[in-house]
Amino acid sequence: MRWEELPEEAKVYIAYHSLSCVALFTWMLLPYYMLLTGYSVLEVGLLYTLVEALGVPLTLAAGKLFSRLDIRRGLAAIEALNALSLLLYAASYGPAAPLILTAGMLVGEVSGSLYPLYQAYERAVYPQDRLKEVMAWHLRLPELAIVLSYPVTGFILGYACPTVSCARAAFLFFACYSVAMMLVVLRFFKPVVLSKGQGGPGFLEALRSVSGKLRIYVTAYTLYIFGWSLAPSFALVNYVMETYGGNIFHAAVVSASISAATVTATYVLDLIPEQRGFQAMQAGIAVVLLGLLAIVASPPFALLALIFYAIRVGDAVWFAFNRAWYLSLVSREEAAIVSASISALVSVVSIVSPAVAGLLSHIDPRLPYASSLLAIASTVPLYQRAGQRRKAQVHGRSLHSR
Repeated sequence: MRWEELPEEAKVYIAYHSLSCVALFTWMLLPYYMLLTGYSVLEVGLLYTLVEALGVPLTLAAGKLFSRLDIRRGLAAIEALNALSLLLYAASYGPAAPLILTAGMLVGEVSGSLYPLYQAYERAVYPQDRLKEVMAWHLRLPELAIVLSYPVTGFILGYACPTVSCARAAFLFFACYSVAMMLVVLRFFKPVVLSKGQGGPGFLEALRSVSGKLRIYVTAYTLYIFGWSLAPSFALVNYVMETYGGNIFHAAVVSASISAATVTATYVLDLIPEQRGFQAMQAGIAVVLLGLLAIVASPPFALLALIFYAIRVGDAVWFAFNRAWYLSLVSREEAAIVSASISALVSVVSIVSPAVAGLLSHIDPRLPYASSLLAIASTVPLYQRAGQRRKAQVHGRSLHSR
């Protein structure tokens, strides 16, 4: 599908998504800033776990609320909360710095609780009959923005101005950037109200769906995300600092290689027919597992960037077909509440992951990736089972049509 063939609402959303991804650099900058200011990697992990625990109830409430209200306002709220959290990070100095930093992370967690609205908005504006092709654009342009912006920002903060004050100035800049993105959402996004009056299914109804048609999907998805939650961004930052003596620039280069791989994966996706989706997901997971095994071996840094590149190609293939599988299982009205329910479940399962990652990183920087390897490997039988079930359903429909 060419860019000009996309619906106007989809093009606006993907363009916004591309611009907003530039600010995601702060997800890596925050743990780097914390390590730079004297926190141990174990303390960083414990603080992330505390914030995760406090944010669990918010995820479900957000999905229920915005099943009844305009999702556009929810997306604008994400940007506003991001701006507030970044302002607090910029102000976190002096005796009150730990409290201000924690407050900023809590605000960021509230913002994160609204992230299921992205999937709900995508469900509303993306054409469902050509979803795989749209998802290629959804991956391609935002990742190109990261490839271009991350190394530049990393070089500035790693070499040109590597001080703590420069890191705070970067937080302030990105806070202003998030405000600009909020205005873009309010000005250019169309209103989307998923369900007027009824508000879609409640949490119990969503759980019933999970126990039925979504059971295998949720189990596999939860295990996969849990695996990656054991190797969060601060584990990567700590890994390159401890193993290679690097700084934020080295972490930015690795992240840029990951995004470049995502762009490559969008072209790979064009070659994979939709009916091969489950086989593609399994192949993607195999690439991820081999890459994680190589990371544990501590290769040279240049090779490390290539390994992360390969991992991301596999992960992007998994993402595209996994998202398409999910959207084929839920209706437009169910999208927000079911996504929020799944996110809440993942949050509960992964709530101790940052603390575990911090402890593992404290013992050995490679251990978070070894743990991810084991968790992700456990999803392979589930995707095999789901693929066999889907194949049987297609075969049954074929026989019925005859």
